[in-house]
Amino acid sequence: MSEVKLQTQCSQCESAEVYYDKHHAEIYCRHCGVVLVKLYSISNDNLLDYDFSDFKEVS
Repeated sequence: MSEVKLQTQCSQCESAEVYYDKHHAEIYCRHCGVVLVKLYSISNDNLLDYDFSDFKEVS
């Protein structure tokens, strides 16, 4: 399974249906369809500095 549900809300529609798609390397909202973060658009150097504290996997 390439999708992981995250414990965060969509900044657009405030839905909790936020998923990390490992295959496409992006974090998106299933409810409204907006892509919140495209990980491959962040260079490897910046990726280390990226704040993932908002995105926690649902256990």
